[in-house]
Amino acid sequence: MADPSSSLTHLGWLIGEWRGYGIVGKQMNMIHKSFRLEVGGLFLLERTLSMFPPSKPTTDYEQHQDLVVYYFDPSVGALKAKGFYIEGFVSSGDVHVSKAGQQIMVKSTQIENGPPNMATRFALNRKGEGEFIAKFEIAWQGVDYELSQKLTMQKIA
Repeated sequence: MADPSSSLTHLGWLIGEWRGYGIVGKQMNMIHKSFRLEVGGLFLLERTLSMFPPSKPTTDYEQHQDLVVYYFDPSVGALKAKGFYIEGFVSSGDVHVSKAGQQIMVKSTQIENGPPNMATRFALNRKGEGEFIAKFEIAWQGVDYELSQKLTMQKIA
């Protein structure tokens, strides 16, 4: 069985603070992400704050927040993720990491409190030191995944 504390090794390059932007349709949003190890290094926490510009003149930005926890599940010997979203969704997913750790894919296995028959996948692709590109995709039963958001992130700390 793999050592739980070493199972997050390939995700270590994410640790720190990130900022960037996402594109949803034709709308751009500003994003701040932080990744940090918790509970003796057994869990990697990803916190995200996205801010969307208002559609009418105001200083109020629409905000989206989420928290994703990456962890090693010894019962199946694999990395898993659990996501909590401001809309009330809770997603469980499998985490797949390329051999070199340059690509991380989280594919949902269950979504609680969400629309029926919804599936998601989130792919992070490392682009050198301090940068990654990510895609968030959504699928419905019987329909292939469609791009929902593309993110470009730079490490700031």
